[in-house]
Amino acid sequence: MNKREERISVAIISEGETESWYFKQLSVAEKVHISTYPKEGKNLHSLFDKAENLIIDGSFDFIFGLIDLDVSKDNKAKLQKLLNLSKKHDSLYIIQSQPCFEYWFYLHRDKYSSRYFSTWKNENPLKPEIQKVINNYEKNNKFYRSMSGQGIYSFLRPKLMNASSNSLKLFNDKNSKTICEIFYVVGILFCSKCRNMNCTNDKFFDNCIKSKHLCEDLKSFLNSF
Repeated sequence: MNKREERISVAIISEGETESWYFKQLSVAEKVHISTYPKEGKNLHSLFDKAENLIIDGSFDFIFGLIDLDVSKDNKAKLQKLLNLSKKHDSLYIIQSQPCFEYWFYLHRDKYSSRYFSTWKNENPLKPEIQKVINNYEKNNKFYRSMSGQGIYSFLRPKLMNASSNSLKLFNDKNSKTICEIFYVVGILFCSKCRNMNCTNDKFFDNCIKSKHLCEDLKSFLNSF
């Protein structure tokens, strides 16, 4: 197989199944290889163990550990241990969200603010805001699969560039308390597809990854489908 035609392999370790439902739909819709490990990251200790095992196994080009800070913010020592592991291994990336993964859905809005949400549904709750973006949103697989008859990923896909750009803006805003690094996962997945179609050499792809920015061809690529 020609190197430029190779598909990257991605593993996603998450606290629960919400992330898995979303990325499984993305995997099918975009024809990219993603293996999900829901609940393997139910705490930072188990996430560390799973990430270490996958690194040793060596089957994945990229391993993403997704962390919700609303449940992990008090485990600074364990979080730092994970971050140190990612520094030692180029394949591992720790992806943080404040308060949780669903903030990624909020960022699909045409207009967003960097308003701080501390929890999903208690103090400074995010849930009511998500339901303004996705009517009657609920965290269950049935809802994710049945969303408008097309699944939640396909429903939100027309606004994917909004979410990616907004997520990147938050990443670059050092004064913001809100965090959503999901753009990095999506950026790598789509940049690998752009590479097969548009990039003239692999250095361009590598530079996108190392500098943590969205591929310049991403917008036109998304609009081509």
